[in-house]
Amino acid sequence: MTNKKFIYVINTFIIAIVAILCSCNNEEAFDDNNHESDFKVCTMGQFTSVSRSTTDFDLPILQFKDEASYCSVVNKLKNMSEEERTDFLKKHGFENAEMFYTKADKELDELFEINDSSLFVKALNDFKVKYKKFLSLNNNNKYDVTPHLFFNDTDRMIVGNQLGYVVIGNKIQAPKNSVSNVYRDVYQINNDGKLAKAPIENKFIPFEHGSMLVKNGKIRSFFNVGTIQYSGTLAVKLKSLKKNFVWNKEVKYVHQVDFEIKSSKYNNRFFVSKDYGCHEQDLFVPLRTVGDYGTKFDVNVIKFTINNKNKDNTLSPLSNSGSGLLKDVIFKQ
Repeated sequence: MTNKKFIYVINTFIIAIVAILCSCNNEEAFDDNNHESDFKVCTMGQFTSVSRSTTDFDLPILQFKDEASYCSVVNKLKNMSEEERTDFLKKHGFENAEMFYTKADKELDELFEINDSSLFVKALNDFKVKYKKFLSLNNNNKYDVTPHLFFNDTDRMIVGNQLGYVVIGNKIQAPKNSVSNVYRDVYQINNDGKLAKAPIENKFIPFEHGSMLVKNGKIRSFFNVGTIQYSGTLAVKLKSLKKNFVWNKEVKYVHQVDFEIKSSKYNNRFFVSKDYGCHEQDLFVPLRTVGDYGTKFDVNVIKFTINNKNKDNTLSPLSNSGSGLLKDVIFKQ
């Protein structure tokens, strides 16, 4: 064998070994160095045939190699904190729905610091125009300007774009809106005589005299005692609003409340701690067990805080706190 042929064989052998090693590395769990094997950033226009009037062809979107890669990435990102997900996706040049919403909500929150009514109304209208393709407001209350995405698929909040879309293989996929499984076995008879699942809403109904308000500047935090419609069980609702003139928006505080229920036939203490946002919590106690008119709800402490970073659930820094007694609560059974 000549020297040239020998060198050629050696080079070919080395290239083959390198290729095998690279192939093995690509099969490992995705990280910052080999994420291309699981997903890449594209634009919606490369895949969708949806009308331009309903979507943005230049909107970035994640394309996953296959269903397995999609599930793998979703699970890995779920195990990260929001800050970790943000850092990871920013590094790869992608803004997911979670990042987009946080940015828009913060922008709106800053507008609520404007103390001139004319300037505030103009800034609010500009905000609505800017985000009308991606965010919706409360259609039932024109003074509630809390923004909402057009979908509530929790997985797509993490890997979807502003519209919740992803691409798996070469197929673009819309988000799936989450539907509560509560009361899923309730049926009704349609006009055609066929049996169909009834569209029953799991609704919180407040009791009269069953609310407490804690104020902190422009922030109004509410603790409401009530019941869940159709279940007939005791429930509480925790919500914080930022008010400017006649407009309100939800503030994503962490809520914590410690309260006792005292009646002639029932005595118990509850502790409810919830992460960011408005929360309705079913306590799964039948109202007939709790009591009737005159039942006292002794609120030992109620806190509304900006963050909850400490692992022991200590709320810091303290933004809102209060205590009191809810008397003469009128139960609606």
